[in-house]
Amino acid sequence: MPQIKVLVHGASGRVGQEVIKAVCQEPGMKLVGAVDVKVSGDSIALPDGKGSIPFVTDFQSAIKNCQPDVVVDFTIAKASMPAVRIAAKNGVNMVIGPPAFPRQSLKKCKSSPKLMRWA
Repeated sequence: MPQIKVLVHGASGRVGQEVIKAVCQEPGMKLVGAVDVKVSGDSIALPDGKGSIPFVTDFQSAIKNCQPDVVVDFTIAKASMPAVRIAAKNGVNMVIGPPAFPRQSLKKCKSSPKLMRWA
């Protein structure tokens, strides 16, 4: 069975770092990239010491170059909405966990079948 390719948006944050660790420990998943506004280099070392992945500031280029199956987003709501649109346009699923996601943004997602699927 193929592994699920995961891109982490908000990778420099505390929760983003925990998501990276969790994905690396999950045999059914493969971390393919990381995105954050605070990037210190062009790659980030994997916590298990087994290589590195691309680490960029541009979400759209990360989607194009890393070709994830899913994005795990732990940014702020202001950063999540543009990412939602880009991911939907590219057929990439998202798991979003920013705190205090504004109702207006949630309504926009709910009103578009392309942007929101409830699990």
